Parts: sequence; structure tokens; C-alpha cells
Amino acid sequence: IMAPIINALLDNLGLARGLQMLGIGSGALICFFSVILPKLPDSFKEMEGKAGEGMADHSRYHDTVGPNQVFRTKEFWLILAIYSMNWMPGQMIFSSVSTICQVQASWEKGYIAVMAMSIGNGVGRLVSASLTDKFGGIKTMGVLMLVQFANLLLFRFYINPYTILPGIILLGCCAGTGIPLVYVLVSNIYGMKYVGSINAIIQLGYAISGIIGPMVSARVLEMTGTYTAAYLIN
Repeated sequence: IMAPIINALLDNLGLARGLQMLGIGSGALICFFSVILPKLPDSFKEMEGKAGEGMADHSRYHDTVGPNQVFRTKEFWLILAIYSMNWMPGQMIFSSVSTICQVQASWEKGYIAVMAMSIGNGVGRLVSASLTDKFGGIKTMGVLMLVQFANLLLFRFYINPYTILPGIILLGCCAGTGIPLVYVLVSNIYGMKYVGSINAIIQLGYAISGIIGPMVSARVLEMTGTYTAAYLIN
């Protein structure tokens, strides 16, 4: 939804004015929706406090590790690394998708690729959540990362809109899988009591990948004139 709106604003109003209108419009909509959002009744607060009670706890640490102690466990650093690596290709492509379409496929309508990647991102979360319910988080993560690995190896051969668009959708799909899967991994290892706060800390991996992925792709393009090496690195 946002890609064509942003594209139209920038084309008609210019960069500075377009971004100003985008910021004002987004802020107004957020305030409007927050006002009309129904408030939960008090009975829901009691239910929320009792969530998870009576359920069998099969986690490794059985709710004994809180947000302050999680840094001392090796599992935290492994999940953080997995999550960062899962998002790295997605951050790389998402930050440069318009340039990649122009350089690699001679396609000027990069905003369509942004829309396609966003759709893939959303679908990936649904698919991974469904697969996790059937096969477990570790197996699902392994399969989807293999799919992402194969897609990146083939990405340099996507040289027209008909091949690069499916590749971008698949890459967005694989990147989006990390969101629900990291919840599963955190709950399986640490339990449900602190799953919200620990997962929030794990989201640092998203920030790490958002710094490294685009930086690598920009540097590779500057040095080689293509993104081929960046696909292999990420």
C-alpha cells in the first residue's frame, strides 16, 4: 500500500515536501486509529495475568531466566546470530531493491518489487507459523534458510522482471519467517513467562542486519558495479 503512495508523493511534491506530507499523514492516522481502538475490559487483564498457567512447560530453563540474565546464556547469542543472518539478505535487498532492478534487470519500476517483497514477507510469516505447528521451529528454520541460501545463489541469474520478481518475493518470504520462528525458539528455550521481553531483546538482530546488509551491498556495488558478490556474502 505504502510503496505507490510514497512513489506518487515524491513524483508530485519532490523529496522534501513528499516526506513531510508522508510524516504528517502517518502521524495523523496513527493518532486517529489509537483513539478509535476499543479498550479491553478489566476481565481481559485478569485473563492476561493467568495466561500460560496450567500448561506443561517443556522449555529448557523453565521460566528461570529473565531479561537481565539472558545475556549470560549461550542460547541467546545463538538465536541472535541466527535471527541476524536470517534477516541479512532481506535487509540487503529491501534497502537496494530499486537499484538492483535497474542495474541487474534494466527495470525502472522498482516500487512494484518493493510491494512484491512486502507481500512475500507477510506470506512467509503465515507459512512459517503453520509449518512450525506441524514440524517444529528448528526443522522449519533449517528448511527455510536452505531455500534462502539457494535463492541467493541463483539471484545473479535473475536478469529480467519475470525472473527477478519471483526471486524477490521468495526472498521476502524467507526473511519474514524469522518473526514467528524466533518467538517459538525463545519460548522453547526460556519458557513463556518472559517471552515478550526476551524476544524484544532478540530484535536487536534486526537492527544489526539492517546496518550490515545494506552497508555490504553498497560497498560491493561501488567496488564491482554489480551485486553478485553481495549475494554470496549475505
